[in-house]
Amino acid sequence: MKLVNLTTHDIKLWGDGGKAKLIILPSGTVARLETRRFKTCMEVVSDGVTIAVWRTEYGLITGLPEPQADTLYIVSALVREWARRDDVVSVGGFIRDDKGCIIGVDCLEVG
Repeated sequence: MKLVNLTTHDIKLWGDGGKAKLIILPSGTVARLETRRFKTCMEVVSDGVTIAVWRTEYGLITGLPEPQADTLYIVSALVREWARRDDVVSVGGFIRDDKGCIIGVDCLEVG
């Protein structure tokens, strides 16, 4: 199975034993979901601070190739959710260091 990383980050898949088993470098293409933000007429006040409320609308996915046999495309969770394709996955099972920083993952998620 070919894994194509359509994110901007190295993906470090960990196995048993506490170290990376596979590192998948970015492919150079990034799959993104177009977004548009709109300021609403709402504002909230909290502790004397006025905060505007915005709405985000999502559009088309860019940078995602057509399905290919024996290929999985690794994208962000948001792109994965909007793509709704069996060949599109995101990372899951985050592994963190003692300071809470993500240093790898232990699985890929479909959905």
